[in-house]
Amino acid sequence: MTAGLPYRLVISYYGISSYDTTTIPGAGVVGMYESTVIVYVVAKSSTSIAPPVIVTQPVNQAVGAGSAAPFAPTVTFNGSTNVPSNTSVFWYFIDPRFGPGIVGGTAKYTNVGGSPCGITVNSVSSSDVGSYYLEVINGGGVAITQDVSLSIVTSPPTITAQPAASQSANAGATVTLTAAASGAATYQWWLKGSAVAGATNATLALSNIGTTQEGNYTLVATNGLGSVTSNAASVAVAVNSFLYNISTVGYVGTGANQDLDAGFYTNGSGSKKIVVRGIGPNLAALDPVHYSGLALANPQLILNSATSPLSTTTAWGGSQTLVNAFATVYAASFPSGSNDAAILPSVPAGPGIGYTADVKSANGGAGVAQIEVYDYDSYVTTPTSHLINISTRGYVGTGLGTGASQFQFLDAGFWTIGSTSETVLIRAVGPAEAVNFPGANLAKPLLTLYDSSGNVIATNSGWGTAPVAGTSTVAAGVLPATTAIMNSVYASTIAAGSNDCAMVVTLPANAGYTAKVTSADGSSTGIALVEVYDLPP
Repeated sequence: MTAGLPYRLVISYYGISSYDTTTIPGAGVVGMYESTVIVYVVAKSSTSIAPPVIVTQPVNQAVGAGSAAPFAPTVTFNGSTNVPSNTSVFWYFIDPRFGPGIVGGTAKYTNVGGSPCGITVNSVSSSDVGSYYLEVINGGGVAITQDVSLSIVTSPPTITAQPAASQSANAGATVTLTAAASGAATYQWWLKGSAVAGATNATLALSNIGTTQEGNYTLVATNGLGSVTSNAASVAVAVNSFLYNISTVGYVGTGANQDLDAGFYTNGSGSKKIVVRGIGPNLAALDPVHYSGLALANPQLILNSATSPLSTTTAWGGSQTLVNAFATVYAASFPSGSNDAAILPSVPAGPGIGYTADVKSANGGAGVAQIEVYDYDSYVTTPTSHLINISTRGYVGTGLGTGASQFQFLDAGFWTIGSTSETVLIRAVGPAEAVNFPGANLAKPLLTLYDSSGNVIATNSGWGTAPVAGTSTVAAGVLPATTAIMNSVYASTIAAGSNDCAMVVTLPANAGYTAKVTSADGSSTGIALVEVYDLPP
């Protein structure tokens, strides 16, 4: 045997189903059945072998007689679609009379271009109608696709049941769209000119629906002779929730650009009363296990508008007005003599009006600090404006070592309030910061979203790939971010295919969440942004 190569051992046996004791008493067999056991034996190899993984399944095919029917799954080996040596690829046709049998090796069956493990059934006839599946085996393991069907059709599909013309739901609810078509091999739902990822059945369930899923949906049913599109189904999403507490923990160092710089915007009109805090010593007071001796000893808080400085402060001084404001927004109190900084300004609100809160060391020291911004008005009245985003720039290290260096990450916390779920865009921008900090930006960020219990809701490394769901049981709807979604909230441009991270998440209201930015590879360091944007309908 060749090392690493799988060998297929087929064991067949017969069983007696009945005896004809009248013709040949006690001996004649008139009924028999056959059962086959297939065993794979792999010759031992001293090298590790990449196991096959089915990434995308083949799909049903309905074609005209004499046409070609391609089955093109995606199979990877350690992330590559190149098929390693000593790997066997078997396609099976399930004959209802005899069971599965291996096909291939003749002009009837050829490879699908671009799919090394794919197969095309050529010149389809009635004898080819049935089910097929793929089996890939090597020394690393066995992967088997789902069964898919091949049928012959004589005309394009026909829509036999249209989806409901319109539906509306609160953010976080479930909306179900259903249509039906005859003669269809495949289905695909579409929204705003794009195919909805994974929506390949006649029924589409949109669980934990968010504002980015609002719009007109259509179902396209296809077979080998053509396609048909359903009527549009309008889905409206109502939202009554807001960001009302946004904050970021990060490392404040002595190097260039190693302060914490938080930008935030409001919507609405009139003025907005906010509590802004730059915390250092109180981090250690509240959590001595993690921050004792590591918190920034003398933070300086600077609030700026887009055009001018508004306030600069250091030790808060024990003001009773601030004490009352902290209690109103349920913020932790400060010792009256602490060096933590805080202000309670009233600033103009409205579209396009933004501010930055900068925390740096007042005396050239280094340590862990936190910026907090509270929507004071939301705690005392029904305001005409709300906080709609926070974007904090800071230094991200490897997270290794001891002392304050182990806290060299950006940790953005936010709370929502309201009667429905809320949809937010969360980003970790590193490579795109090369425009502002060439050579000093974080090349490979990792974005992780946590619930209030510290369980992972989702992670993303490279916004061109889909977020990966975590173990959190929070009823969250997690979707990839798109350029259109980012443009809708005027987020800065990030390049297609970059290592910048992004995800769209619909989250239950009246709860807190944390978006953390760390080094994805444990070695890259530099300046990064962590951003949370409210996504309105």
